[in-house]
Amino acid sequence: ARAVARAQTFCGATRRRIADWRMGSPAESGEVGGGRLKWAVLLLLLFQNSGTALLMPVALKHAGPGYDRRTGVIMQELLKGVMCFFMLAVRGDILEPVNSVGVALRTGVPALLYLATNTLQYENARRLDSATFTVMYQLKILSTAMLSVALLRKHLNRMQWVALVMLVVGASLLASSKVDLAEDGKSHLPTDLVVGILGVLAACVCSSLAGVYFELLLKKSSVSLAARNVQMAFYQCAIAVVAFRSSGGSFGDFLAGYTPAIWAVVLNNAFGGLVVAAVIKYADNILKNFATALGIINTTMVSMLFLGADVAPIALLGICLVIAAVLTYGGVCVPARQGPGR
Repeated sequence: ARAVARAQTFCGATRRRIADWRMGSPAESGEVGGGRLKWAVLLLLLFQNSGTALLMPVALKHAGPGYDRRTGVIMQELLKGVMCFFMLAVRGDILEPVNSVGVALRTGVPALLYLATNTLQYENARRLDSATFTVMYQLKILSTAMLSVALLRKHLNRMQWVALVMLVVGASLLASSKVDLAEDGKSHLPTDLVVGILGVLAACVCSSLAGVYFELLLKKSSVSLAARNVQMAFYQCAIAVVAFRSSGGSFGDFLAGYTPAIWAVVLNNAFGGLVVAAVIKYADNILKNFATALGIINTTMVSMLFLGADVAPIALLGICLVIAAVLTYGGVCVPARQGPGR
């Protein structure tokens, strides 16, 4: 009788686990966020980020004549939307993205915030030197944590805040190690430094607010992940098309210069968009930042071991800080408290 009961329990747990993997499952949030699926999507994000960093420079270097990077953004959003629409068609829910107009309109909020983020980045990158810009933008890690606590009621203990600060410093060192200095070996500060710094801080807040608001939409709504991705892809693709046309882009040579490597980048980025949404759904934006930082480490190590790239001492220090931040945030580096009588 016990063996039969155990078998029934195992079969029931297996059925629930399989159901959890389906997009749109009611169990997408809650206990799934603390299970294996969370770590699976974080691992996928880590390797996807590494693939992007290694593949994109090679692809852009060997792009064909007439290639326009703006078309890549449009194509990756189209592919992301098509893939999710196919998932909805398999489930028989192709009208889910437009079932509720109000819900669909709310998805436009993070899309507009991401547009504001990109605009602020573009405008203020010209006002700051590369090192200052890349280091300042890492502050979005802290702003994401603050907004997660304020809007999502997340609880972070003192050591986790310490880990986040360590992550900001480590990511800043990693980013600044990849920045080319001016010809005389110094990073020149522009005259409108204050305006540039305020603009980057605004970009950090917009980026963090977009991510946290999207997390709120994914976790506090019955709309499936696939339907949310279709809605987000529609908004971002529409914004990208408007930007492309307003800057003089022509659809006549839209796919000019596309090579197999460029298509690989587009597919990788489209897949990355799906992975990011899954990470936000099953984990959170804070862990996404950790996975992104670990992806930089993975890229650096691959470049050093297999591509013969030199790694600056400042980058090694950044790697150590990021690893220490990950362990501290997860409680590995924090000694357990001794209970009474121990």
